[in-house]
Amino acid sequence: MWTDYSIRYIKNNKTSSISLAGISFVSSAFLALLCSMAYNMWIDHVNQIMVQEGSYTSRPEPLAAAYGFVIAAACLSLIIMIHNAFEIPMNSRIHQLGILQSVGATPKQIRSFLLQEVMILCAIPIVLGIGVGIGSSFLLVQTAVFVTDEIRTYEVTFQFHIMVVLLSLFASGLTVLLSAWIPARRISRLTPLTALSYGTELSVPKMKRFSLFSRFFGIHGELARKSIYARRKELRTSTLSLTFAFLALIGLLNIEAISGISTQFTYFERFRDKWDMTLTTASDSGELLQQLKSMEGIKSCIAYKKAVADTCISDQVFSKELQETGVHNLNEQFVPNNENLYPFSVPIYILDDDSFGAYCKDNRLEQNGIAAINTIWDSIHSSRKYREYIPLVDQEKPLTVDVAGNQFTITDFAKEMPMIKEEYKQYSLSLILSESFYEKVRETLQTDETTYNIYLTSMDMDKKVQEQIHNNLPENSTYTLESRMEEEKSEFKMRNGLKIFVCCFAGFLALIGIVNIFSFTLGQIYQRKKEFARYFSVGLSPKGMRKILTLEAMVISVRPFLLGVLISLPFVAWALQASEIAVSEYIQKAPVLITGLFTLAIFLFIMLAYCIGGKKVCNSDFVEVIKDETML
Repeated sequence: MWTDYSIRYIKNNKTSSISLAGISFVSSAFLALLCSMAYNMWIDHVNQIMVQEGSYTSRPEPLAAAYGFVIAAACLSLIIMIHNAFEIPMNSRIHQLGILQSVGATPKQIRSFLLQEVMILCAIPIVLGIGVGIGSSFLLVQTAVFVTDEIRTYEVTFQFHIMVVLLSLFASGLTVLLSAWIPARRISRLTPLTALSYGTELSVPKMKRFSLFSRFFGIHGELARKSIYARRKELRTSTLSLTFAFLALIGLLNIEAISGISTQFTYFERFRDKWDMTLTTASDSGELLQQLKSMEGIKSCIAYKKAVADTCISDQVFSKELQETGVHNLNEQFVPNNENLYPFSVPIYILDDDSFGAYCKDNRLEQNGIAAINTIWDSIHSSRKYREYIPLVDQEKPLTVDVAGNQFTITDFAKEMPMIKEEYKQYSLSLILSESFYEKVRETLQTDETTYNIYLTSMDMDKKVQEQIHNNLPENSTYTLESRMEEEKSEFKMRNGLKIFVCCFAGFLALIGIVNIFSFTLGQIYQRKKEFARYFSVGLSPKGMRKILTLEAMVISVRPFLLGVLISLPFVAWALQASEIAVSEYIQKAPVLITGLFTLAIFLFIMLAYCIGGKKVCNSDFVEVIKDETML
């Protein structure tokens, strides 16, 4: 009996039924997307460990717990957002359910019947949503494969497992059931007398005034805002989902924009003139350097090795500026040992003899085989982004340091690193050695590889030079070849891929709200006819009615956007301050276009829903509607 009754109700109430089916479809698609992406990211994590360690031993990891937490949080968030969408059609039947209770239906039967009806209605949309979610995951993975193709060292393919379907089915079913159970439980507890006396006339104990809105839009704006306020409960699902969609979109896109500005400034712009290509090999042959210099398209090449050691320096040789500032004030790591010496890290860069000679000539140094970078960041009087440096030691005094058991006496001091793709190590004493000088201390300063810093005659020669290098190196040799142009392209692709993912994520959230808007506008046609009939009776024209509906659509679409912006502003301000990015630089890269298009799309969909519902309302015979004094 209950099943037949549910089927008849679904057929006779297509608007609310389609709305609930649509919300279930979007929710299941969203959860399936999360489950499938979590599984693929886990497989990718395992593959990375296999590449690094050669094998993988199954063990509990925080990453798996994090994926589980994200899926659980998504289910909870969806329940909070969509349970109200299930409550609206249930509330419209309270009078009918009261009749059933009066003839013997128990609260448990009422609750079970409502949940059974939801599952009949939502079973097929949930299955279809899972298929769409997994399909969307496939498209995102393929996008990620394309974006990271040039920087990956292992193969990535879309991974599917039957457990993804089962987990998605469980999460989607549980989400829909709990969303429906919350209002079903409340309704089943109503007494028959309360249910029988329940009507559908909007009851607003205390109506707010919207004087500011009416000042700009007149009486039409006042009526539009009061209509939205009176129906705020019915619009709660759309308000929450659209607000979360804008928060996700604006927040994540701003993180990407700020990160992109920081990366561009601290990496690509800083090293743009220092390298075009780097080749790193285990070879220590001078022949390879000569081959690279003679290749077509290569303007110049610097070969260098790296080593790291430690030393201790007395404060007696510190520069006057550093003594006045206090080395311990610059960084807390500077603590003197028992001999009152300060420990320093010593990055060592060994240049080929020709490059070392050119470096000494550019910095007006004597070619003694060794030089030191005599700078230290004055963090007291400058920021991280715009750093100012002071001398580390007094250049008038020879500096003798113990490095890996070698006594180095340094008389040449420079202010800048060689033109190579190496970040200057802050709060350290960087040494530059010639290849000839290094031969004397090779046994105590071991290096594993040689890097060739390559400058091209033109960036158009990038591909050709790469082909020449690959063809000239032995087939069994181990090497890494990096291209600045390809890195910039990969960075651009990855950021575009991230934007696509963010837009898809926000789009799924927004779809829930848009479906609810369609349900709201099409399911409230009879009530709106009565409302507008009253306006018509006091002289409101059809044009004024359309203006009210347009203002309602505008408020519903713009309000979540403004909430998202206002909530995101403090976070953006903090991120800009932390990364020391000027507001003018941020404005140039701010995600205004994407956010604007997203807002416009939501507004158009909401306007479409209001146009369909409004057309049915405004084309009514208001004289006949006014004759009916009841509100069902």
